[in-house]
Amino acid sequence: FSQPYLLYVGTVKPHKNVGALIEAFELLADKIPHDLVIAGKKEGFITSDDRAVKKAARLGGRVRFQGMADPETLSLLYNHAELLISPSLCESFGLIPLEAMACGCPVVISDIDAHHEVCDDAAAYCDPKDPRDIADKIDFLIKHKGLREEMTRNGIERARQFDWEKCAEETSA
Repeated sequence: FSQPYLLYVGTVKPHKNVGALIEAFELLADKIPHDLVIAGKKEGFITSDDRAVKKAARLGGRVRFQGMADPETLSLLYNHAELLISPSLCESFGLIPLEAMACGCPVVISDIDAHHEVCDDAAAYCDPKDPRDIADKIDFLIKHKGLREEMTRNGIERARQFDWEKCAEETSA
């Protein structure tokens, strides 16, 4: 990408709250040079979020739907994004924010239990039901490079606390 971007990774389904993210981005679009990149499947579900796709259309080329990304492309997206934003209303485990943190991408995530369990104090939390709060968190972090750098370090450290071997041992015990 030729300009900075914010990243969302996941499906475009109502519980993922992409519509609120797009509303937040719309509040910021005139203030920031960033695009919003959405990596994940957007259609073909019983519960697709067509309203989010229509909201994105209002912003023209500033919102880019990438579709599903293979692991190598996803890693590149995480590594070059300014922020990952995950405003989901519910999650079982926050694997996507964990992947982003492992790649050194700071995260803005919804203030829900699953995200606290995974990200602890290595993320910025937002009210997923309030697009203004999502926008404010994004704007604040874009303006404060030092804080993003600190979040990057904390995120990498937090991600190191999770590993598949340890998970297998704890699950089999």
